[in-house]
Amino acid sequence: MVSLWVLLILTMLAVSVGHRVSMALKLTQYQRDAVNAAFLAKAGINRAISVIDSNNNKVYNPWANNEDVFKKITFGANEDEFVSVNYVDNDVPKTVFGVRDEESRINIQLANWSLLKQLCNSCYVDTDDQLGKLANYILLWRGDSVSLTGDEGKGFKGAPFANPEELLVVLECFFRDNVDPHSNVYRAKARNLFACIQDKITVWGDGKLNINTVSEPVLSIFLESLATNKDKAGAIALADEIILLRTTNLNSISNLKPFNNSDDIKNLKNQDLLVSFNPAFSFLDSNYFRIQASGTCRNVSRDITAVYDRQGKKVVYWHEN
Repeated sequence: MVSLWVLLILTMLAVSVGHRVSMALKLTQYQRDAVNAAFLAKAGINRAISVIDSNNNKVYNPWANNEDVFKKITFGANEDEFVSVNYVDNDVPKTVFGVRDEESRINIQLANWSLLKQLCNSCYVDTDDQLGKLANYILLWRGDSVSLTGDEGKGFKGAPFANPEELLVVLECFFRDNVDPHSNVYRAKARNLFACIQDKITVWGDGKLNINTVSEPVLSIFLESLATNKDKAGAIALADEIILLRTTNLNSISNLKPFNNSDDIKNLKNQDLLVSFNPAFSFLDSNYFRIQASGTCRNVSRDITAVYDRQGKKVVYWHEN
């Protein structure tokens, strides 16, 4: 009888130890897969940089939309380990396998008051005064000289944005001071507004938009901010015309651009408006690129987002999930 109890206890002990060992092995496997996935994501970043640097022909962009180069890149025969370089185009929406240039976004580092106001108005409906005040908050945060009342803007950074995510802090301050002081309310409003505009903004570049890569919503915001009240309709029509020409003439395989220089805009119906806006645009030059790579090892994934400066040959932003 005693021997049976001893056998039972030993069996229970063996099962317990076996369970612990099994859990430890699973955790070890997970950690190993996570490390592999992270390195795969880094490999994806390096591949994208290599493609960007090797592109000497500015009329052709192999980095823009290229499934052969960026979709499910495997190493060896293991199909469970791969990396993809892609982003979600929320304007369509669809997943694009490639890289997006920062010159297709509005640079909140350099944007003037009118552009910042129009940007906020595209996602947040309020009075003209409140939208103007929100633009002032952004200007004050980055170090511009702006007058606000009372304690508004007190303790602001007063220096250039380090990354686009800093804008969320500015939005929280604005909604706290002007809408609702309760943290759960103003933070929710700030997050909602930031979620709407985060794909439209950057802090890198010279402030010019690449007319060949800018999205229709960003282009409309940009042109409307530059137009006078009587030219608003013309600005919207011009944005539609540019996007239509790009959609019609852009070769989806070679990514050849319809606008190579300022002469290519002369046939636009509303080109007289664009002539006055010309200094705000570039045609072929993009130097900053946002790369989003996702590495997968079995069932574990790791994501890395980087911004690469092609002219300076350096990574200026790096974020791992």
